[in-house]
Order: sequence, then structure tokens, then C-alpha cells
Amino acid sequence: MCKQLFLPLLLCLALPVTADMHIWQAGRELMSLPVSDNDSVTFVSDSEVHFTVFRLSDTQLSVTPSDTSVFYIWVATSDADYNAYAYNSYQEAWQTTVDMAVRYDFLETDMLSKGRVVIDLTTLFDPDHYVLSVAAWDGTRASSAFTYYDFTLTEEEQKNTSDIVPLSMLQDNGCTGLLATWHRGRPQDTVVIAAIDSMTFSEQASGTTFRVNVSDITNISVAVDIQPSNDEAAYFADYILCTDADQYADTVLARLWIEQCVRYLPYDYPGKTFEEAYLYKGAQHIVFSEGLVGDTDYYIVCFAVNTMTCAVEGRVVKKCFHTAFTPVNPNLTFDINYNTDTYMVTITPSDDTSTYYWGFFSPDEVIKAGSAEKAWQQAAVQYGNKYTTHGVQSFSAKWQAVSTGTYTLVVGGWNSRQTTNLTVYEIEVTEDMLP
Repeated sequence: MCKQLFLPLLLCLALPVTADMHIWQAGRELMSLPVSDNDSVTFVSDSEVHFTVFRLSDTQLSVTPSDTSVFYIWVATSDADYNAYAYNSYQEAWQTTVDMAVRYDFLETDMLSKGRVVIDLTTLFDPDHYVLSVAAWDGTRASSAFTYYDFTLTEEEQKNTSDIVPLSMLQDNGCTGLLATWHRGRPQDTVVIAAIDSMTFSEQASGTTFRVNVSDITNISVAVDIQPSNDEAAYFADYILCTDADQYADTVLARLWIEQCVRYLPYDYPGKTFEEAYLYKGAQHIVFSEGLVGDTDYYIVCFAVNTMTCAVEGRVVKKCFHTAFTPVNPNLTFDINYNTDTYMVTITPSDDTSTYYWGFFSPDEVIKAGSAEKAWQQAAVQYGNKYTTHGVQSFSAKWQAVSTGTYTLVVGGWNSRQTTNLTVYEIEVTEDMLP
């Protein structure tokens, strides 16, 4: 089976299980990969702004935009930073870094790029696993689809300065688009392609499948019935915002989910194995009632997992549902408790079913907005629909703060707009609280 790669729009092609995929470029076989039905190929046509990322050597990455007149920003997020700042996605990590640059006025001098860029890994990064996020910038926001590139820098590679690739060796002649291959949940390669290029693969049987039904949907809960095709298969099931899930190929999403669960297993479920803490077998009826907010699109996500290796097996199944609208409660109030010994802040609403938004603002953010209330209103408009919450919430002032001074916690009812008076609570951040 052969598919010519001259597609006009962004497209993901699911590949069959345990097959060999062959990428042909200019009449020659460029690569051959063993694939499963959760691997995919993403093609972006030349009519859209996109970015080609290559690992040139141990010490170099290159980023090449399809339009050299466009300004763009690249951000490399390490696993250490992703975990320390509790990001929900690499797009959020990109946005947070850009927001910080805008706030401190170094975006234009230090972060904006144009044309082809070669990134020196030895001087900019410590050894770790990274995801490079790249998007065009129109002066106020990301103005293109994000390109993600997964790479690891080892200590040995960081010390290697001999394998330098001249920039002139990269050629994009005849480029009509960008082909990104995802293999077993990881970005495998990025290839510049022309209309004559193609891919072939052979089809075989698929693995465990799932029937997923949702019911009893409220503004803060949903009931889910899951029936796997193989009752002996171990599988993972949870929910996620559609806007977060749609940033990734399905298996990348599943891999990141597993990695996060494994990383936090000792803290969330001490003494339990990964299988005991997170995996199911056989038919299940599950009620999710934590973290959901009203009038929002979510996916229920299911995928089989190898209990020995924690690898994703078979196709990732997603079922979309929309939570009910949350009624406005103008009488909603909040009790704020701050423990000066542990630096933990607890927000307790008077109604567990009502949704609200909270923000923890630095002195500079309050001054820039004009008041703590205005800082909350601006943040709620930008982030409220994504980060609205309900019920009792706790966070560490120590890990939220980035500088000393009087920080302000502001809490208010939010349901696509402000629904209550705002509660304002000040917390003094000292030097010993900073991470």
C-alpha cells in the first residue's frame, strides 16, 4: 500500500500493529521502522508555517522555518523543569517562559528568532531529557501550530565538541512539507519531503480494543463503563482536557502520562506497584469526580499497558464528553487558611459544586495590573476556562513564588465570567521560602 505525500492539510495516519514502515525520499529508502497501530505520521503542507528540527550532532540542533520572514520562539523544557513547575503540557511550558520574558522585557533581545537557527546544546543545556517546542510569534501570541521535538543530552555528549556540522550542509531543495514520524510514543524523526516522496507499510492484526460509554454527566462528575476486548489485558483509564490532549499524537500523550505516573508513584501511592496503583483489568464502572469543571470538553482515554515494561500496547482509545453547565451561585464564599510552618494554602468554598478561579500574584504583577482584583480579572479572562476548579484546593506558597515580597491570593467564582465578589488574602514570601 502506498500513499503519496502531497496532502494539503495537517493529517495523522494511524499505522497497523507490528509492521515495517518504509519512508522513501527522492526515490531512495530513507528509513525503515517497526511500527504498531499506535504509531503515527504527521504531515504539514508547505502552505502552513511549520518548522523542521534536526539533531545535527551530539552538540547541535537546527530549527528551520518554512517561511524565513516569520519571527518564532523556541523553548526547550527539561524533565526536571516540567516536574518542578508542574506543567500540564509543553505548550503551557512554552507560554509560561514567553510570559516571563515579556514581563521582564527580554523577549525581543533573547528569544525571538528568524530564519534557520543552530542551537548549541553544550553551552545552553545540562544533561537531561528535553522537549523542544517551536511556534511562530505575531507579537502577542503563538500564531502557528506547535512543532515538538524530543531529544536527550547525556553527559558524554555534552563534553563532545568535535562533531560539529556546518550549517551549509543542510539543504531544503524541493520542500513541499514536513513529515514527522512518531514511534511507540516518541517523536522518531523529522523529514523534509517533496510530492514524489512516499511511505509503505504492511497490515497485520490489531491489539486490545475498548468499548467506552459515558453516562450520568454533571458539571463536576462523569460515570464511565469500559469493556476491553481482552479481559486479561492490563490497561490505563483516566480523563483529560481535550485542549491538552489534542496537542500530542495519541501515543505521545500516553507515554507522557505513564512517565508522570511512574515518577509520582512513591508519593501518591507509597508501597504500591505501578500496576496496583494505576491499571485496571476486565470490565470496569468508574466514576470520576475530582478536577472536572462545568461546560468543558474532556476525553476519557484508555490504552493497554505492558506491566513489565510500562510500554503502551495497541491503539489509544479516546471518548469525548462535555460536562454540564455550572449554575451561578452569587452567594459563594471562600475560607482561606495559611499554615506558616508548611507554607501550604488551603481554599475551602462554601459550595463544593460551584466553580471558581484562584490566582497567586507577585507584587510586580499587582502593580502592573493596577490592583490585585484587576490582576485576577485579567488572568481569569486568559486562563479561567482552563483552570477553573471546585471543592477544596491546596497549594504550596513556597513553590508558587519566584521572588520575595507580599504576594496576593485572589479567589472568585468563575463560570466563563466573574460570578462572586473577590476574596483577597496576602502572604509574605521570605528568602527561605524560595526554591
